[in-house]
Amino acid sequence: MTTLPSDGPQGDHRSKRAGSQARSSYFSGEKSRPDGAEVGGGRLLQRSAPHSEEAERGVLASILHDPDLTLPDCIDALSADAFHRPAYRVVYETLVEMYDRHEIEIDIITLVERLRSLNRLEIAGGPEEVSDLPRSVPTAANLPHYIKILNDLYKVRRLIRVSTDIVQRCYEPIDDVRLLLDEAESDIFSLVESDESKGLSPIKNAVKEAILNIEKLFDRRGEFEGIPTGFTHLDKLTGGFLPGQMIVLAARPSVGKTSLAMNMVENMALDHGIPVAVFSLEMSREQLARRLLCSRAGVNLKAVRDGFIGKKDFLFLAEAANEFSEAPIFIDDTPALTIMELRARSRRLAQKHKVGMVVIDYLQLLRAEGRKIESRQQEIATISSGIKALAKELEVPILVLSQLNREVERRGEDATPRLSDLRESGSIEQDADVVALLVRRVTAPEPNQEDERHKAKLILAKQRSGPTGTVLLTFRLELTRYENFIPDDRGAEGMDLRSDVDNES
Repeated sequence: MTTLPSDGPQGDHRSKRAGSQARSSYFSGEKSRPDGAEVGGGRLLQRSAPHSEEAERGVLASILHDPDLTLPDCIDALSADAFHRPAYRVVYETLVEMYDRHEIEIDIITLVERLRSLNRLEIAGGPEEVSDLPRSVPTAANLPHYIKILNDLYKVRRLIRVSTDIVQRCYEPIDDVRLLLDEAESDIFSLVESDESKGLSPIKNAVKEAILNIEKLFDRRGEFEGIPTGFTHLDKLTGGFLPGQMIVLAARPSVGKTSLAMNMVENMALDHGIPVAVFSLEMSREQLARRLLCSRAGVNLKAVRDGFIGKKDFLFLAEAANEFSEAPIFIDDTPALTIMELRARSRRLAQKHKVGMVVIDYLQLLRAEGRKIESRQQEIATISSGIKALAKELEVPILVLSQLNREVERRGEDATPRLSDLRESGSIEQDADVVALLVRRVTAPEPNQEDERHKAKLILAKQRSGPTGTVLLTFRLELTRYENFIPDDRGAEGMDLRSDVDNES
């Protein structure tokens, strides 16, 4: 288990003179390093962008050797922008257009004629240079290698453009440095994301992907599609938490939503080896660690707090500590975190530690920044949509804890919460893929009354890709730990697919 340090101030104390020199040298073409050392004698901006004309010619030659075989792969893997030389870019675009129209067989003669008819022949270098392209390589055998070279160099050129744009923005008037940092990190992060195509895609691609996933589910039938929480009936209802989902766990104060979330973290990290990031805006990392240790070790949390524990308890705690010391759990307990800071830290964790799950405790303690906020409802809506966008960007499920408003208590102690009880904004229920409402008695019973504080209900009030329903849980008060439901003498089941709430979305 790792605790994440807060971002401290950066110790960059340049003199005013050095700063003005760096600024003037940048705009005059005399580039300087951040520490003031000159780079390349002022010739950096005049350097040619990284490219390989040989690889570009190799791709075009391979296509002309066997257009029907090679062009489908090229269209799928290679953008026209990957060609640095305009002449070769025009040739490639024309070849793709000819293949797409299927009006005529592609060969060197039809290519030259097509370029001429579109007034592109001179841009492409003239008929002699175009006719010479097939002689660049003897066969199309090394086409995948040429494509890789072009894509790698294209990424480098994009990185140069993005970096240059960041530098230019740094010299412009800055209202909010943190907003600039967030935008810069987002631009860089977009370059290192997977190369999977985004945006519009033919339905056949989605159908193919769906069939492959269905086959995988069939092959491992009985297992869950998403990340299992460790709570059997909940996992049966949801199939586990899926990548890109925003899962909201809501309850009134003191019901134990943090305990339930951390029990899920424990199950995911220790039992399944899934890296989990926890952003705790309410409790310190030491408090969370103590809860995790006592919960895992089965040691009374109040006895630990009071200092009255035995030697066996110490042994159990030491064993749990050894487990958590190797667990892929990362805790950030920075208070009053902004959604911008949350995004930046989550991106870094996703890149460095391949985090498979993010937990936020809790939503109402986050702050929105970088824009004018007219009301608290608008701020919560901005935060909620930001969390959902982050889940899709990182392709991991995000479990976000939330408060329920007082309307539940006004309806009576046994009242069932509804989606509309989510505090401060209706946008939370719209953005969330799953909304789970945790219900448990928290007050001690009257004399001669049964103590029902150990009985809990987790109501799935919304689930986009599955049924709603109710999951029964057992709460061990002395451990602040939730466990799978333990049936009583009446033989109650642990799950009810008939929803206890009106599905309002």
